[in-house]
Amino acid sequence: MSHSDARRDEKPRQEKPSQENPVRETSRTDPQNIEIDDTEDRMGSVRELDFEPSPQGRIGDERSPAEVEREFPPQRRREMGLTGGETLGDSAVEDGVSMDDLAPETLIDEEGTESPLDPSDGSAADQQLHIVRGSEIGAGTGLDEAEEGRVHPLDGRPWDDSDPDEEQ
Repeated sequence: MSHSDARRDEKPRQEKPSQENPVRETSRTDPQNIEIDDTEDRMGSVRELDFEPSPQGRIGDERSPAEVEREFPPQRRREMGLTGGETLGDSAVEDGVSMDDLAPETLIDEEGTESPLDPSDGSAADQQLHIVRGSEIGAGTGLDEAEEGRVHPLDGRPWDDSDPDEEQ
């Protein structure tokens, strides 16, 4: 028997619990080891970012004129590749921003949806305003997180009467 065969047949050493390093057996029912949230809860709703059905071309590749003609409206085709000064037109707010710019006007969708997959009602979310009663502000019913934490603290210890929001 060779030296490597003898090593393969050896049983792995198991550490014995010692006074300095006791080994604690845990189970799934141990209240200290129950995971409250799973990965989905921590991350929220996650959707894969997929902007095109399949990768087409590489960065820097030019599109054919026929493809540009087919995919973009006339104003967008006229503005392609122009600088801010060249895009000035006769709009009410003239800021020299075209659809090629990385500007809030072109990057922030004002449709009021969180995702392109969500349906839109056609108007911006921040434009839908109406007057409400004081009781309708916020969630409307129940306690908010801070109030819930004071009434039912996670550690079970009651809060003192001081207001945590007041400056000391």
